[in-house]
Amino acid sequence: MIKKRSFLVIAKCLSPLMKDLVVDFGVATYREELVIHFLSEYQIRMTITEKYFSWASSENDKGEKFCGKEFNSIGPGISCLKEKILVLCDAWGDAGVISLTKVYRFQNNKTGLGVEIRQSTAMDSVLSIFFDPPNQTAEKSVKDYALLRRKLSSNIKPCSSQKEATITANSEDIVYRNICDEPLLSSKILGFCHRNGISMTVENGQTYREAMLNKDNDYGHYESVFQLLTNINLLSANDHYQEEAIEPVSIIIPFFNSESSILKTLSSIENQKINKTFLANCEVILIDDGSRLAVSETVEIDLYSFDLIIVRLEENCGVSNARSIGVAQSSYEILIFLDSDVILSEFYLMDHIVRHHVLHNIVLVSFKKNVHRTDPLLSIAAIQRGIRNPDCLSDLRIATTITASAVGSYDVDKSLQFNILEETNFFKNFHGSRIFGVYDLSCMVTGHNFSCNKNLIDKAAPFSNQFKGWGMEDVYFGLKTIAAGAYIIPVLSSGVYHIKHTSRTGTEDQKQSQYKRNVKIINQILDTPISF
Repeated sequence: MIKKRSFLVIAKCLSPLMKDLVVDFGVATYREELVIHFLSEYQIRMTITEKYFSWASSENDKGEKFCGKEFNSIGPGISCLKEKILVLCDAWGDAGVISLTKVYRFQNNKTGLGVEIRQSTAMDSVLSIFFDPPNQTAEKSVKDYALLRRKLSSNIKPCSSQKEATITANSEDIVYRNICDEPLLSSKILGFCHRNGISMTVENGQTYREAMLNKDNDYGHYESVFQLLTNINLLSANDHYQEEAIEPVSIIIPFFNSESSILKTLSSIENQKINKTFLANCEVILIDDGSRLAVSETVEIDLYSFDLIIVRLEENCGVSNARSIGVAQSSYEILIFLDSDVILSEFYLMDHIVRHHVLHNIVLVSFKKNVHRTDPLLSIAAIQRGIRNPDCLSDLRIATTITASAVGSYDVDKSLQFNILEETNFFKNFHGSRIFGVYDLSCMVTGHNFSCNKNLIDKAAPFSNQFKGWGMEDVYFGLKTIAAGAYIIPVLSSGVYHIKHTSRTGTEDQKQSQYKRNVKIINQILDTPISF
């Protein structure tokens, strides 16, 4: 049973306290909560998170009498959030205090001891010490708690619960009303929903194209959080988190007739700069998508530290189907998707894992450099020594030329040259209305490597069997996750080497025919209403 005790944090001690906790516990997880305090004698408050909302009052019976019945009849979905807020405003008025709470959670999974800090814009910061010991005796748990309590004593002061924190902000409008127009929620509420991928801001009937046009990919608010918790710049090309690994990962690799490269891909995973004990808890899921030679004939499972799972499909059904099967087979929350012909630079896993551990509602993309399969710098022996981050200047998202004959979802009438990464300030200024030739923000997700959390997959449903042959299934993944509110963030500190090979889906003419067909499918999807 989890035991918990709360304290108020002395304001001037918050920053050094956070740094000390990072040293003691390692990197924390981060999330946001929004609390709306209504100006009511019953202290009505509504708490909103990425996954749920709830309301409470100091006198629940009286609060229920005034608005609970109507509130509870609307439905449980987060998409009903605006209706719920309006019900409470009708009962208690349109003014109140809107507080954003940053929640940092530190935990030692071995001992069960942890600390959660809730830093609010409208209230005193609250620190909670909790422990949920997995295998320890109660006596040992109490001792660990007491030691931590004494260590933190100069930075905190007692309170019985976070409810004792005092509201310090002034009241403001929760809803703006106009006689002729639909009530508008406060920009603070809408901003919170946007940052956390809450789709209540998507109007009924809105198409994917309209959602793309309205998309703001400015993830700048995550940069300071990541710097605080890891002491690393989120967009650094050189810095890596090199402490103890955080949480295991599922790596999903579709495989189709790529027996000449898969051993190098697996070797680059095996030889990551990461603790081998940690790697043993990770899994690689190989989806053999109907190859002429079964991947099990090429790969020896027992050679690797990680858990290698092979799923053999009798018929080729496409990469989206293979990835979907891989997700269904996966055990962990963090998912990394790779092609079977890429070689990871040596810090790739840790660079992706630490970002997903701290941040949420994101898709991470690393860049690639094309190499010949016989390049001696990428031999098995070289991979075992560790592969440095590649020079990825040839990646289309960094430097690309679009010809007037290019096929895509947007028309191009002349040749164009772009450095998309630079011109969009690392995608932060890549809002939906910016188009680079045939490329929009969804095109920044390319299938040779990207990663996300499983809950985003569950929310966005980003796989489709409509695409046959070559192209556009990655754009579809980007389109669906962006519509679900995700940010697309580049990882500059780790990239991949892509081994060039002959086409596995037919001749060049056949590939172009497949691509044009898939572009037509994407264009049809862009003009359909959003659905998850």
